[in-house]
Amino acid sequence: MLRPTTETLDSFVDSIDPSTEYRLRDVRLDIPDAETAVFRATLLGPPEAKVWARAWVSNEASGGLGEAASPPMTAGDQVTLTVKLTKDGTPEMACMRIESAPLDTKHVVHLFFE
Repeated sequence: MLRPTTETLDSFVDSIDPSTEYRLRDVRLDIPDAETAVFRATLLGPPEAKVWARAWVSNEASGGLGEAASPPMTAGDQVTLTVKLTKDGTPEMACMRIESAPLDTKHVVHLFFE
């Protein structure tokens, strides 16, 4: 179960530093209820490049507890991904990544829940 928030969480840090132009900017997380995490970010990359995004919540014991992926988007777009918990467990971490092709990860950010 997630702990709902009254304020947007935005203290994401790099898990994998961006090594190219592809990166996430202004990553934010809202948790409206105990089963839902809403991620928002700006997807950066070369002009007009296709990009994809993924977001998930997890814990060490169970791994991924819920995940969402975007359709193909264009660099510069803002994305909103809604993650619904699909497994039992208490999430310890929220993560988001940008991909230059499906599953070709370029930048990953995370935050730990308190």
